[in-house]
Amino acid sequence: MSRRRRFALIAAVLLAGAGVAAWLALPRAAEALIAARLDALGLAGARAEVARIGLSGAHLARLEAGDGVLVVRDVDVAWSLAGGIEAITVADATVTGRWTAEGGLDFGPLGPLLEGGDAGAETTPFDLPAERLRLDRATATIDLPQGQLVATLSGTAHRAEPGPALDLTAEVTAPGLTGTATFTGTADGGGAVPMAGTGRLELTADSFAAPGLAGAVDGSVQADLRLGADTLSIAADAPVRVTLADLAPPLRQTLAEHGVAAEPVVVDLTGPGATAGPALTVSGIGDPAGLVLSSDRLAVTATAGAAEARVAAGGTVRLDGVLPTLALRDVAAAVAGVTFDGSPVSGRLEDGSLSLTPEGLTAEASVAAEAQDMTVSGASAARAAFTGRVRLSGQPDLTGALFADSGAVTLDGLRLGEGVAARDPVTLTLLPPAGPLLRLETADDGSRVAAVTAGLQAPSATFETPQGPARIAFAEIALTAAFGTGATQTVAAVTGRDGSLSVAGTDLQAVTLEAGLSEAGPTARLTGRLDTLPGETAELSARSPLRPYRLELAATPAEAEADRLALTAELRDVGNTLLASARGSLALADGSGRATVRVPRQVFDPQGLKPEHLHGLLGTFAHDVTGAVAVDGTIRWDGGGLKPDLKVLLQDVGLTQGFVTLTRINGVLNLTGLDPLRTPKGQQVSVAAIDAGLPLLDAVASFEIARDTLLLDSAQATLAGGTIRARPTAIPLSLDAGEVFLDVEDLRLAPLVDLAGIQGLRARGRLAGTVPLRFAGGDVIIDNAVLRSTRPERVVYAPDDVPAALSGGGQSVDLVLQALQDFRYDDLSLTVDGRASGQMTVKLHIAGANPEFYDGYPVEFNLSVSGELAKAIQAGLSGYRVPDRIRARMEEFTGGQ
Repeated sequence: MSRRRRFALIAAVLLAGAGVAAWLALPRAAEALIAARLDALGLAGARAEVARIGLSGAHLARLEAGDGVLVVRDVDVAWSLAGGIEAITVADATVTGRWTAEGGLDFGPLGPLLEGGDAGAETTPFDLPAERLRLDRATATIDLPQGQLVATLSGTAHRAEPGPALDLTAEVTAPGLTGTATFTGTADGGGAVPMAGTGRLELTADSFAAPGLAGAVDGSVQADLRLGADTLSIAADAPVRVTLADLAPPLRQTLAEHGVAAEPVVVDLTGPGATAGPALTVSGIGDPAGLVLSSDRLAVTATAGAAEARVAAGGTVRLDGVLPTLALRDVAAAVAGVTFDGSPVSGRLEDGSLSLTPEGLTAEASVAAEAQDMTVSGASAARAAFTGRVRLSGQPDLTGALFADSGAVTLDGLRLGEGVAARDPVTLTLLPPAGPLLRLETADDGSRVAAVTAGLQAPSATFETPQGPARIAFAEIALTAAFGTGATQTVAAVTGRDGSLSVAGTDLQAVTLEAGLSEAGPTARLTGRLDTLPGETAELSARSPLRPYRLELAATPAEAEADRLALTAELRDVGNTLLASARGSLALADGSGRATVRVPRQVFDPQGLKPEHLHGLLGTFAHDVTGAVAVDGTIRWDGGGLKPDLKVLLQDVGLTQGFVTLTRINGVLNLTGLDPLRTPKGQQVSVAAIDAGLPLLDAVASFEIARDTLLLDSAQATLAGGTIRARPTAIPLSLDAGEVFLDVEDLRLAPLVDLAGIQGLRARGRLAGTVPLRFAGGDVIIDNAVLRSTRPERVVYAPDDVPAALSGGGQSVDLVLQALQDFRYDDLSLTVDGRASGQMTVKLHIAGANPEFYDGYPVEFNLSVSGELAKAIQAGLSGYRVPDRIRARMEEFTGGQ
């Protein structure tokens, strides 16, 4: 063999050996290349095990990275020298991680790889590294606080236009959770999510623990998925129901604060119609600043026991700035079975729309809301309801306006403090708006102000009160209010016009109400016209020249008493003369109060001011009234009604009641009840003269008034120089019934005989006895009053001319006349019968003798005398003086004036 050939053979052998050595070294080189590449991605220490590399392919036995977090087994790569890599098959891949509420999802050392590795790497269109790619099984195991979540993925992919075709299946299991998902489509290499296609999702929860929400979540969903370049659409087959039990403490507490204590909470999601499943489209995926959620109709209903909340709408929500942009239509909502500040509330919103843009907010809807057992500042309602159509517009600076195109508030079972309750439901209807119901504004100091302006149409209500029914009505009520922050004060004002108020028999017309609320407290002023007073008829009040009266009531915050209102009241006549005034206070908590009442001195004259001018019924109680009357004292009130303590001054009052005439009454009465009239015991008055069948003078009475009845304790008067005392008795103030017995002592016969008005009749002596008086129909009747002489005395009857009735009476009459010319009686008695309204009949029985008549032979006479009651009272008044103890009380009332 030549040297040249030998050298060629040796070279060939060496080349062959070098080729074989290089071929055998390829797996190790591949392993080093893979490790270097993963190291560049931030996964230092990655290990690869390449089993073989050949002309038709290679086999990667194992790849491990991230300290075993990621493990890939049995990867087969098939290629050809002419066509490159034809197929890649991955038999198995696993990844492990953990999730916590604080740190979220954590894959340990794989973090840099999953976050994208080199942040500066340039995004390239999606493409497969081979013609075909198959994944037999990829498993992700995530440690959760309540166990492990295991997710598996399998599928195939092959090159196609416009991008790789995919067919994927995923399964997930966790404690209480199972699910599957499939996807068939393409990865076109464009868009935030470089895939497009359709899929299917099935997910079932069975006592799944959701931290921060509930310890047990149950439910299932089956939905079709449609994925575009940047859009995901989800459409469930049927309504979705999720049940939440063992709620997280914060959620349970929030629900309990609104009266929802029952579990579980059931959440239903539906689409258009009650039987359709929910459908939602999310577009702009991959760009959080441009994410858009849209749905034709999505409804969410949550129930827990008797509580239920539901909201439904169609439209879009765009997350393209600090605030989302909303365009919602067919908005509806409802809530029931919950409480607010302890009051059960419910409500619904229908036919609504909502638009939120950077330029502002607009919304409108029909609203109905109801609350039960509400209490606000001492007022309460068993039911409060609002219905209406409202519109809202707002600007980015948080200013705006709320309009109420229509609306009404109904209050059922309304109570305004203790003992004051509305008889029927009260409805307040909003007048057609001239402007916004609510304005949100910014004050000069930068604080926020909410201003309310509303008009209420013809509100009226009837209340049951301790004093009887009370009805209030207005043609219109205007409401304004401002609620602010910072230095802005909270103020409110209510004005009512053309109103009427009827309470306790008092009808107030042409009522004007002005009420306000400020930081200092509430204020109110009410004025009105009084044509008729309680107990009067229109006919009686029409006779008064003082009408109509004008009543003014005012309430302001009480000084140094934050829980009370100061009250003032004035009653004036048609000429603006003050007739009565009151000053007091009212407790806001229970409506109780007190007031000092004053009626200025009123002087009566039958030709001028009469009691019936002040109140029509006073004219039916007495007439021909003279003298002066004044009132001063206090009135308290609470849930038990009025409690008056009034002092009534009577100064030289004269009056006639029926056929009883009282002259110069003086005293101070203490009234502790008005209806019916009531006084304490021990009331005292003096009366200069009483003409009640007998002319009584210098009377003093001690008594009590209860239930419109005079309970006489004692009374004393003089008659004909003697003393008359009344026994205790009860007499109705109307004098239409009752009786009283008068005990007579030391009655002088001479002035009593003078009352008979018989010319020539004189008598001396003193009488004693009992006079029974009976009252009937306003008249005073004397029934068989008997007065007897206390000792022997003298009677003389010597007329200048014998009366015609006695003339020609015969010898017996002549003998009587002779005996009476100087009759010395041993026994004399008078029997009186009659009535104050007519004649009195006096029967005289006398026994004795005339020394000049038949030598003093004893004789007896029975005489009967009748005539009009003598009017001898005025003469007895000339020296009358009010008793000192009564005068002292009168001076206390008038301050010594």
